[in-house]
Amino acid sequence: MINVLIADSHPAARRALLTMVERLAERLGEECFVAFGEDAITTFRKAKRLQPDLILLSAPLPLATGVQAVAALREHTPNAKLAILLDDKSSFDPDRYEKAGADVVLLKGDDTLEIEAGLKTLLNSDPGRR
Repeated sequence: MINVLIADSHPAARRALLTMVERLAERLGEECFVAFGEDAITTFRKAKRLQPDLILLSAPLPLATGVQAVAALREHTPNAKLAILLDDKSSFDPDRYEKAGADVVLLKGDDTLEIEAGLKTLLNSDPGRR
């Protein structure tokens, strides 16, 4: 069972990410439980309570910058694999997000299969690699 937290302020984006996660879990032969956060506060609360295996964080989120959200999530969920999805290349600075605690930085505009491949690699990675 893969426990996933999807954090995005847009309902359509949350649905698209849910579809991607369900497809990925099926390919991995796993079931998944998915929870959602629509802003930083809700996301932080759910992350702390649920301790998900994977967090898909769309940045920016209402009430926090991407870097602030990554740092807070890393603090509350040290064992989660954290993927940040950025809206555009102008904010694409992987080092900044990785220093804050992101495991992988992806662009929403990338091909869905590229994003899925990045998430699959992340899920299969060594949990202690940070």
